[in-house]
Amino acid sequence: MSTNLSEEQILQPQLSFDENFDTISLLADAMPQLVWLANADGNVFYYNNRVQEFAGARKEASGTWSWEGLLHPEDVETTSRAWKDAVLQDKIYEIEHRVKLRNGSYRWHLSRAYPQFNKEKKVVRWFGTATDIHEQKLVEETIKEAEERWRTALEATEIGTWEFNPHTKEFYLSDVAKKIRGFVTEMEKPILLHRESIHPDDVNEVANAMEKAVRNRTEESFEMLYRVTKQNAEGWFWIRSIGRVINDKYGEPQRVIGILQDITEQKLAEEKLQYLAALTVNIADAVIGTDLDNNITNWNTGAENIYGWSKDEVMGKKAKDILHNRFLSASDEKNWFEQFQTKGQWQGEVIQKRKNGQDIIVLASIAKVLNAHGQHIGGVGVNKDITTQRKAAELLKESEERFRILTNTIPQIVSIYNSNGEPEYLNDQWFYITGQKIDEAFKNGYELVHADDVDALLQKWESALNSGQSFNAEYRIKNIHSNQYRWFFSNVEPLKDKDGNVLKWISAASDIQHFKDLSVLLEHQVQERTMELNRLNQMLKKQTEELRRSNEDLQQFAHVASHDLKEPLRKIKTYSSRLNDEFGNMLPERALLFLEKMDSAASRMSSMIDGVLRYSMLGATEQVIESIDLNDIIHQIEMDLEVIIQQKKATIEYRDLMKLEGSAILIYQLFYNLVNNSLKFSKKDELPVIRISSSVVNGKDLKKQHKALGDQPYICILVEDNGIGFDQEHAEKIFKTFTRLNAKDKFEGTGLGLSLCKKIVQRHNGIIEAKGILHKGAAFTVVIPVRQTF
Repeated sequence: MSTNLSEEQILQPQLSFDENFDTISLLADAMPQLVWLANADGNVFYYNNRVQEFAGARKEASGTWSWEGLLHPEDVETTSRAWKDAVLQDKIYEIEHRVKLRNGSYRWHLSRAYPQFNKEKKVVRWFGTATDIHEQKLVEETIKEAEERWRTALEATEIGTWEFNPHTKEFYLSDVAKKIRGFVTEMEKPILLHRESIHPDDVNEVANAMEKAVRNRTEESFEMLYRVTKQNAEGWFWIRSIGRVINDKYGEPQRVIGILQDITEQKLAEEKLQYLAALTVNIADAVIGTDLDNNITNWNTGAENIYGWSKDEVMGKKAKDILHNRFLSASDEKNWFEQFQTKGQWQGEVIQKRKNGQDIIVLASIAKVLNAHGQHIGGVGVNKDITTQRKAAELLKESEERFRILTNTIPQIVSIYNSNGEPEYLNDQWFYITGQKIDEAFKNGYELVHADDVDALLQKWESALNSGQSFNAEYRIKNIHSNQYRWFFSNVEPLKDKDGNVLKWISAASDIQHFKDLSVLLEHQVQERTMELNRLNQMLKKQTEELRRSNEDLQQFAHVASHDLKEPLRKIKTYSSRLNDEFGNMLPERALLFLEKMDSAASRMSSMIDGVLRYSMLGATEQVIESIDLNDIIHQIEMDLEVIIQQKKATIEYRDLMKLEGSAILIYQLFYNLVNNSLKFSKKDELPVIRISSSVVNGKDLKKQHKALGDQPYICILVEDNGIGFDQEHAEKIFKTFTRLNAKDKFEGTGLGLSLCKKIVQRHNGIIEAKGILHKGAAFTVVIPVRQTF
């Protein structure tokens, strides 16, 4: 069946449009595309039922459709222009644009429209379709974006990209590729027509490589090495080009893409390495040659000295078995392999071993060795032992990092200047204090220093640069945001070498604005205080004299009072003694016991008066420190309180109490008051029990609760009872003078006992605490240093 139609048959349909409209409409509704018809002037008068899926298309009263609402706002202008051009020129209409769906989203569509001509070759109507290509478009954009990233990444490393169209023979070069090829002017001719810029010996090889790749349709990479001339440059330049054929889904080549590199330096380096390898037999660095199997073919004197192996020991052996190469990182190993394979050379640091097993760090420069025909026949390496330099560099880097961290953590502005006084380093405090960036500070010098301070500061700098001596300076620096100045004190020190030459200048500037403000205030205050002190001194002299006379009067009064108090006691002792002497044989044994106790109490009363007298003179005389047996003290207290103990049938439990240092009379008074306090506030319905214990504690453990205590050992004495107790909220209040928690008619007392206890403990550099539970008892803790220093 022949498919050849005459032009007349193509231009004029066999049936009229009106006769087949129903058939066309039915067929259009069955199609997955949006199908539309327009009259000769371009007005759409028909859409198939797919139009219901789109938003924005509406039918006017005239019967035509308004379709502009279908399009994405960014595509309206280009679409309208393309449609108008097609209608005016009677040509096929084709465009890609985004159309709006009913859900408000946009999808890419390919719109095509073909004109229908009558026999006079006039357009009578347009047949159009819109095909959804959204997924295809997204894939194309993804590929394009990936290719663009690829090209950008390559060109950032001075690697050019190119693309060849095998159908049109058009060859495109990126800007970097044009620069590498040496094209100064725009390239308009295909690459094969630029034969004049390729070395005559390489022209056919380049052309054949491209044609062979396209002909074979292989997608494997192929490589071309050739020499070219460059505009405005002399000599030949080596180019390395790697390409790859891109086929369509049918395996047909559509384009060839590739990269371009200038490897002239690499080639020159290879030639130099070959030349140097032949000449450098006795240089200090190790020169090692290998064949393709990595067998050592050359081992110079430098290699013998560095590795400890003689030439006879290593010739013919595998280099890897002798050197034991280890790369510093996996990326270094990958980089070495890629560069050596692609460029033919590599330089970097590796770890190797000496004959004795010692690790050394080596700066290795290796390259392929080529014969006269460019064939790879082996390799040559020039290795330098940099172990010492590397360790020194690491220590220097570590030191510099520590210095940077340190200077950025202190509040001072730290700066470093070279030997000429030019700034080289500023820590971050400069920016925090001034608001100015570090690089701007280097450029603008002293612009933030107050104008009144600049000349003096420069003069000190000039003097220091001439003398090489350190100097101090005070000056004001401005904050660029607040426009306020603050005073700083700077200390500038020179860093010198062993010969006394200045290497660097190091400065640390501290903010002294607070001290400046205080100094002004202090000047006024000093003047006022000086006048006030003069007045107070006169007053103090007068009061001191009055106090001296008062102390003398008090001491005299204490002597008189003690004498008057002792006189009745002497009479009590005298008459009790006479009573015992004259009537002792007549008195019953119990009466004699009472006389003995009365005489003992009078003696202790006399001792207490003497102690009170000594205590009243503490300000005038030094306190006597003595060792005190706490067991004896408690025993004496039991005897003095015997009557009340028997009356209340109380029990005092203590055993092996520790010795302590202090004033015996005061320690006696302390525990007398504590025990008496427990007896006084006992319960009526329960026999009193008083428990006394002692232990040694570490001051460090006590400092958590009592910061005033030191780190020395302390004696902790605990006095517990089962009396009426008290609420813990009154634990501090009970130590105040004349403080009473209970009514006078229920419990006796003056409110002075515990207050006196606290003063005695404080006099012994200790603390006293109370804990109580109402109706259950109280506990008093006395903590006194093991060693006293009054």
